[in-house]
Amino acid sequence: MASASTGGSTGDVKNNVMKLLREIQKMKLQVTPNVQGLALGIPSSLLPILHSALMHYSLPLASWLSRHGYELYGKNDLRFLEGMYKVRTLCQSGLLITAGHRRKSGPN
Repeated sequence: MASASTGGSTGDVKNNVMKLLREIQKMKLQVTPNVQGLALGIPSSLLPILHSALMHYSLPLASWLSRHGYELYGKNDLRFLEGMYKVRTLCQSGLLITAGHRRKSGPN
C-alpha cells in the first residue's frame, strides 16, 4: 500500500499536481490550469486540460477522432466526458491508436 509520502496512487497530491503542470509545460498546451481545483480533486479542473490535450496538441489525432465519430469539439462538459469515455474504451481495447498517432503531436 502506498503511503502519502511515496507519491503512489493515493500519494502526495501536491507532487502529482506539480508533475501534471510540468507535463502541460512540456506539451506547450494553451491552457491555464486551476491549480487549487486540481489540488482539491475537483474533476472539472481537469476538463480544460483534457480538451486542450486531445483537441489542440495533436491535430492529426483530433482529426482522426473526428473522422471516426468521436466528436469532442463544442460539447458541454457532460457530452465531452461521454466522448472521453468512448475514447478511453477505444484506447483500452488497443485498437487503432498507435505510437505513430501520438508522435504526430502539436506545437514544437
